[in-house]
Amino acid sequence: MGGVEEAWKLLNIDPAYGYYFKQGMLGFAVFLLIQAAIQAAIHKIKLWFQYRRLKKEENIRSCGEKEREEAEKAAKANEAENKLRGISVFYLSTKFMAEVRGAGHDEHSTMSDLEDLRYEYKHGIIRRSGRHIICPFDGKAGVSYVNALALAGEGGDCDCDYKEDQVVGKATIFLNYSWGSNTIGDILDVLLQYCDSQNVDPKSTYVWISCLCMNQHRFVGMKRRGRDSLTSSLQTELRNLSELITKIGNVLVIMAPWKTPAYLDRIWCLYEIYRAQSMDKGCEVTMIMPSGERADFGNGLSTNVFHHIDQLFKTLAHTSVEKAQATIDSDRQEILQLIHNGPGFKKFNATINNLIREWVLCLVLKEVEVKKEKKHDGGANGTYDESCANFFQTVGIFFHRIGEYDRSLTMYKDELEMVEQEFGPDHIRMTYPLTNMALVYTDQGKYDEAMQYYERALAMREKEYGKKHYETATTLHNMGIIYRNQKMFAKAVEVLNRAWTIRSKKYGRDHVITATTLEAIAIVLYDQKKYDEAMDRYLQVLSIYRKKSGRDSMATARVLGHIASSLKRQGKNKEAMVKYQQSLSIREKVLGEDHPETILTRSNIEKLKVTMGNR
Repeated sequence: MGGVEEAWKLLNIDPAYGYYFKQGMLGFAVFLLIQAAIQAAIHKIKLWFQYRRLKKEENIRSCGEKEREEAEKAAKANEAENKLRGISVFYLSTKFMAEVRGAGHDEHSTMSDLEDLRYEYKHGIIRRSGRHIICPFDGKAGVSYVNALALAGEGGDCDCDYKEDQVVGKATIFLNYSWGSNTIGDILDVLLQYCDSQNVDPKSTYVWISCLCMNQHRFVGMKRRGRDSLTSSLQTELRNLSELITKIGNVLVIMAPWKTPAYLDRIWCLYEIYRAQSMDKGCEVTMIMPSGERADFGNGLSTNVFHHIDQLFKTLAHTSVEKAQATIDSDRQEILQLIHNGPGFKKFNATINNLIREWVLCLVLKEVEVKKEKKHDGGANGTYDESCANFFQTVGIFFHRIGEYDRSLTMYKDELEMVEQEFGPDHIRMTYPLTNMALVYTDQGKYDEAMQYYERALAMREKEYGKKHYETATTLHNMGIIYRNQKMFAKAVEVLNRAWTIRSKKYGRDHVITATTLEAIAIVLYDQKKYDEAMDRYLQVLSIYRKKSGRDSMATARVLGHIASSLKRQGKNKEAMVKYQQSLSIREKVLGEDHPETILTRSNIEKLKVTMGNR
């Protein structure tokens, strides 16, 4: 039976069954074998059903995870789409404006007038429409104005009268404005100007405005409970802001009032502009001035140009993100820290200033195009237009002041052509464009051309006014500059002293005009290595400029540079470095980091550092 026992083992049958075979109990042994086989089969069937059940559960879990992933993906896509929602310019200028008037406000109101965010349960126009709607993103009551409009269009419960086909769509404009300063009328004026300039339909042009597109219900709660009550941090908001600006791709900045733009005082506005301007993916920044402000700007160019230009430069000089404010002070502190750790305040302010300068230049060029068309038409009545000629003169001065020499000469030549055609080549009115053109040629180093224009102007003025008239002094002063540049120092001092004497009697010794001649004399004395005499005059001039023109004026920066050079020549390097740094600070603010004068001052500082390091 040894062979049989081996067979039991191979069949996985207990060898104990062989006992019954040995005892001749064959039938009972077979019965036990069949019973064991049935039990084994039942066990395998149970295992198979258990396997099927587990497999089904696994499939269910897998399907649930996929559905959940798809749902989460859809929710994220919906949230991303929601962030890009804007309101049509047409809707804002019609129905939204009707809401504004219905609430007792008008075009002169600001967004802060429409919605008082000091009170959580006192709703204005912006929060009222969405106060009862459950936000799909946090499950709480209250949605943004734009989402209230969107839900109304989808049949949702909203107080808004939604009848237009599409008042909400993907934003193509990111509006940069001041919540409490820019009026609704100015906002709408700028948006409609933009649509007109880009030849786009206001009905299909959608704008992202923070107060209408962000959930102000949550903002009020944040103010009441503090930022820590929100789930997202300021860093998340800044990241979302950058993504939003990138995806929209066009930031529209309201330049009002133009003399002191409101956004220069708001840290969020400045940060939005900086992010847009510094992006690698080509976000376009467009600055537009409301119609009323633009008219005021244009009138200023035709009248008091020096005051006008000085006002522009003062605006640039006082651009400082460090002084900007925010509604929530913790936002201000965190953004300042972010800027400090990133580009730094100097680079940040310079970026904003460069953008303003480019915008001002474009604005002036547009005004020039209008005047040139008027000139070619022969004026409004087909005759000489004095206001047009004056405009060319003042814009020429503007271009000269900002270093746009070729454009400046073009303006003066247009003026000269108009004046000569009207009055003749020897008329006293000709001296103004002749003098201004000579000034530009002087700055370009074209001294022979400049002297030719000065000699023509001097002959006309001495004939018309006499040799001791203040108009004659102007030409004498300018000719002295030419003589100095041609290294004819004795002749330069002689001519400049004549001019200074005339101006002192006319204006007084502390007048800015008199100071400019005294500055010129100091420069010639410096060239003659008479440093003590030059320094005495420089200090007088610096005192006058700081008092009359301001401590951050270009005149002050220029004299500080002269003083630094004089101190350096006398070996007073530490004192010279201080003056150079003061001059550089002003020029970076007003002219920008890449302007030739700024670069030259920075170069002088580097050279002085080398000199100091070698001693």
